[in-house]
Amino acid sequence: MDALTENLRRKLLDALRGAAVLWSRRTPVDEAALDRIRLMLILDRHRHYVENIPVYRALAEEQRLAGGADLRAIVDGMLLSTDVFKSYDPRALLDVVALNRWIGEISTCRPPADARAADLDGWTAALAEHGIHVSRSSGTSGQPSFVPRDRETWAALCGNGQFYDTDPMAAPFDCVALMPRGGASGLQAAATGLARQAERAHFGGGPAAAAFLAESAGAGRRVLVFGPPFAALALCRHVLDAGPPVRLAAGSRVITGGGWKTATTVVGRAELHAEIERALGVAAVTDGYSMTELNCVISSCREGRYHVPPLVQPVLLDPALEWIPEAETTGLLGFLDPFAASYPGFLVTGDEGHLTRAPCPCGLGGWSVRGEITRAPAYEPKSCAGTLAAVTA
Repeated sequence: MDALTENLRRKLLDALRGAAVLWSRRTPVDEAALDRIRLMLILDRHRHYVENIPVYRALAEEQRLAGGADLRAIVDGMLLSTDVFKSYDPRALLDVVALNRWIGEISTCRPPADARAADLDGWTAALAEHGIHVSRSSGTSGQPSFVPRDRETWAALCGNGQFYDTDPMAAPFDCVALMPRGGASGLQAAATGLARQAERAHFGGGPAAAAFLAESAGAGRRVLVFGPPFAALALCRHVLDAGPPVRLAAGSRVITGGGWKTATTVVGRAELHAEIERALGVAAVTDGYSMTELNCVISSCREGRYHVPPLVQPVLLDPALEWIPEAETTGLLGFLDPFAASYPGFLVTGDEGHLTRAPCPCGLGGWSVRGEITRAPAYEPKSCAGTLAAVTA
């Protein structure tokens, strides 16, 4: 297949976004046609990565796929571990010049020579001024991952969610984002996007968040609460410890995302949902699964399934990291994300789940993960929530 023109590539990406709107509204979509569109984009991205990303090109040459590949070859030979985003020498955390050089190896981004800074926050801010947005996450090892996005990929991360909200929040509403404003994590980018849609927004937890919720409840305004599970649990316990429960207006929602464990708090889904209903009077609670490296969120439905929007191609791998094309079983999850233009979007997650294409009673079609998504053995727990836990501790 010849390389796609920029105009055709944009049209195909927009076609996936349009299909995501129909899908989220439970309107039938042509799954076979979407598979073909994703395949065209995936093969085009493979060519793009080979030409522009040194680490990907080296792997493609090793696998003898630099001249082209089909989907099977890409899945079996070109899926990268997310560890590639922390493959720098740890000593480089004190050497911005070395980090800039490393960014140029794992992505299409080429930081300018004058992008210097005294610390990591200054470094990411300096790169953002040059159109390079670096998202950050960390695991139990303490070594952060850095995901560099160009303007196109950053726009996809921040904007894709509006195309596949399977249970859209009725406007107007207030928003409480249980995290600091801004920041480099994927959760913070998602929170920023939600806050832009709200009439009023509050960032952070604690007494100020509780007071904001009480004010919204008193005025009868719907509220969308968004944040990692540990932060939602902390907010509920603060509300209950401080006084009577807050009764949010009908139509309010709570969306969690970013992992279910931190170094100090372990929460279970049933416990968290019970606390939310007790403290805030909200029974509409959904969870979003994503990774810092993925440009969409996979949200749970009332049946407990995590539904994959048509934007990306999920795959399931066996213990030998070979593709199980028909899935319908449990294995290691991988994703091929055609919206990743600046870094390799063909990734093994390190998470296990039961991938299925069977219809869901909630009415959503396509791929979904039935039951819980858990960390695979030998993989460290890793999420944006780990970073936020450290920031908000």
